Amino acid sequence: MRNNPMGKGDSWNRIVCNVMRVTPQALESLATLTSLSTARSGREVLSVAAVGGGGGHSLELCCVLASFLLGAGYNALVVSGCAGRPLCLHEQTRCRPYLPSPPRLQECGARNEEKSGESAQGAKYKVKPRKQFLSKYISSVQQQRENQIKRQLALRREEETKRIAEEEKLPDDELEGQRVHYWVLLLPGDCRPDLKEPLFVEAASGKPYQVSDQNYFTIEYLWNNENFWFCSQTNEREFDLEDNNKWIPLKKPGDAFEIPLSWMDRLEISQKDYQRRYYGEQKETLYLRSKVTKFSDYSRSDGLHMEMVTYSDLNWENVLKISKSFKHREDFLYQSEYDAKTKVIEDFYNNGRGDYIKEHKYSLHTDEEREITFYGQFHPLSLEKIKIYRDSITEEYLENTNERCILKRRMKFVSVSDGKCENTVEWTEEFFTANKRSPKGAQIAKRKYFHLENKIFLTFHKNEDQLTAGYLHFVKPATANGKVEMFHSYVPFKNPIGLQQSDHSGERDEHIFREQLADEIKLLGHAQNLHCEIEKMLKILGAQRQNPGLKVSMFDEERNFEIVSQMKERDEALSAKQMAELLEPVDYTAPILARKGKSKELMSVEQLCKVSEESVNEIRESDAATKKSIEAQLKSLSESLERRITSDQRNQSLLNEREETKNLQLKIDALKTRLTRLNKRM
Repeated sequence: MRNNPMGKGDSWNRIVCNVMRVTPQALESLATLTSLSTARSGREVLSVAAVGGGGGHSLELCCVLASFLLGAGYNALVVSGCAGRPLCLHEQTRCRPYLPSPPRLQECGARNEEKSGESAQGAKYKVKPRKQFLSKYISSVQQQRENQIKRQLALRREEETKRIAEEEKLPDDELEGQRVHYWVLLLPGDCRPDLKEPLFVEAASGKPYQVSDQNYFTIEYLWNNENFWFCSQTNEREFDLEDNNKWIPLKKPGDAFEIPLSWMDRLEISQKDYQRRYYGEQKETLYLRSKVTKFSDYSRSDGLHMEMVTYSDLNWENVLKISKSFKHREDFLYQSEYDAKTKVIEDFYNNGRGDYIKEHKYSLHTDEEREITFYGQFHPLSLEKIKIYRDSITEEYLENTNERCILKRRMKFVSVSDGKCENTVEWTEEFFTANKRSPKGAQIAKRKYFHLENKIFLTFHKNEDQLTAGYLHFVKPATANGKVEMFHSYVPFKNPIGLQQSDHSGERDEHIFREQLADEIKLLGHAQNLHCEIEKMLKILGAQRQNPGLKVSMFDEERNFEIVSQMKERDEALSAKQMAELLEPVDYTAPILARKGKSKELMSVEQLCKVSEESVNEIRESDAATKKSIEAQLKSLSESLERRITSDQRNQSLLNEREETKNLQLKIDALKTRLTRLNKRM
């Protein structure tokens, strides 16, 4: 590393500009510069940040981070040198935000991996593709055209990449290579085998960098709790601190070197200050075409935890998408995404709601179309999704291969323009799975009701994942006796539903027809109930959107007022009980009576007086023995204290030795207090 070419005064100006974020011209208005030369301790930085006073500059943050890393077993050092503007100013306007994947995306990724693994396992045997008889000349011409199109697309992508890179390029820095900065260096060691090579860490963001990163220009010195090293390298970045040709240590082997301990008191951070996290209860960071705002817990009435806004330009003006994350909500909403182009909102809920809603997708343009997804594995009807359109509703259910169940149901409603009620069902179409334990030919695969035309259309299962080409077509009776007036059947296969040909127009078909009529009545009732349930569900979701409630832990004394009041009442009752026990007179004769096995009620007055004298004599003997023991301890501790004071006066003692002297004095004071109380009682 090269040494700093600037003078001492210029170097000091750079330090102050970087730390205070002020221009060199503003330095003239500062009253005192000497106060900036001493950085605050890590404990002071944390305590001030906890009560809402913000953080610190790069030097203070590096000291805090290095202290934590040293306590975790890492070989951490604080580095001083020159770095680029993005690192010194913590500028991230050309970086993309790092955000953890939402739970729904993690589930989708796991499902895709399972599907890919299943497809890979099932792809052991493949059918050879059919041989294509094509002209070689035509194939070559087509290949040339495809190659030309690929080259054009690649050229366009390259031009677009260059244009975007030029557009996203930061302006030139006038102080390139002159900005003073501090960061943390991690060296591999035996205590932490997970670290294989040296690594730079930015204290403000916690982001790691390689030691060869070009944003770090020079290194002047580094230090930790063991030593201080000056850099004498030119261009290399080698961190063998035992090589004195490249690193000059301040402490030579055998020299005494002690870092002064912190002068701050014990760090106390309340739970409320810890949960606040950010100065002003929120933190806004600008990234490349995006803005991320993080909020403290319980700082927003809607439970908003993080908001990410994506833009189409570099000036953060044209909004493309808004993604919000929530915490502690009673309605279990954890994420909401808004697309500014399509005006579509998607809300995502955790499991635990009474209506089992998982996702809710709707548009701001119209209230007539929306999509609601449920936790089907927990829903009592295994309902997985409801798609609501202007004139139809589609229900999708989870598949159960062991039992015959419905997969999908579509209901078409009559529009209002026809002069009929909007809840009138025009037709209903249902799809069913096949039961493996039942014959396939007798199981309905598809059923369609034409309610206004009085028709029923049935299709049956043939084999696994196959339907029959035949069908049964019923026309509902119009006569009062309820007999089937019209019946159609198309039978391309023999026994399509497992019955004889002569049975298709007999009692068996009429029994099937009666079952469909009974199911149709249930379907019409289900359609009416479904409308009411959807309206009720949407009202609840709208009310929760307007006035969301937040969940508070029973252990949170700052916000759970009911628990706090109960704890206060319990503490008051316990204090009153303890005070009553203290005010109750002490019966000193009880131990003697217990040893003799006698009771006061059965003893005479003379016997009680004799027992009282015995108890008084026993207490005096015990107090005398205790007094003698305390005096012996007091004499021994006083002699030790005198020797400690004499030793402290002869040489400069360390902090831990002064603490021992202080502890001895506290013990002596406690023994004197006990001795005074015994003398008063005796």
